[in-house]
Amino acid sequence: MDRLDVNPDTYRRWYRIGQLIEGKNLKILDVGGSPDNEQLKLFIPHDITVANPAYNNIDGTDLPFKDAEFDVTISIDTLEHVPKEKRIRFIQELVRAAKTKTILACPFDEPFVAEMEKTIYEITNHPILAEHISFGLPDLKETLAVIDSLGCTYSVYDNDSLLSWASWILLHQTNWGSFDMSKFNRLLNQAYDPRTDSGPSYRKIVEIIK
Repeated sequence: MDRLDVNPDTYRRWYRIGQLIEGKNLKILDVGGSPDNEQLKLFIPHDITVANPAYNNIDGTDLPFKDAEFDVTISIDTLEHVPKEKRIRFIQELVRAAKTKTILACPFDEPFVAEMEKTIYEITNHPILAEHISFGLPDLKETLAVIDSLGCTYSVYDNDSLLSWASWILLHQTNWGSFDMSKFNRLLNQAYDPRTDSGPSYRKIVEIIK
């Protein structure tokens, strides 16, 4: 498999985040990822440690790592799966474990995003979207206020046009293996240009600089 074979929703987030990680042979902490995910190395070719209670009993709100133990910490589409009362601590731990930067990416509760997720869920009943709806999407202003309180600077980037995301995810979640989407997925990935990520976007990427 090459990276064009990765599903477009994942491709667009990993491609953009990979652009923000500069350097070689870095120590990366991926909070919320999978330790079996070799595809991520196609975009982020570094030494990656995963923290995820579903796989190794490591909770993102209580990381067992020293301050600045990793060059970069990342969390990709995970914050929305963290209960609201634990999100501040989750962000604090991500930043604490990073030496140079933290990259936090997820859908936020911005115009049309939550509404689009709820509408797609009404059609598909997909369990991942069910948890988004149950926990509620994170608030971007509140997230940035937490980062400010930590004395860090940040940049916010749009990632994945909401229309592109909704069109593909609806097709994907109603397909259930009834037809082969691999050629279609590759074409979408080849056509993807991060410059087209301008809003309304499905996801925001917050680059936090220490």
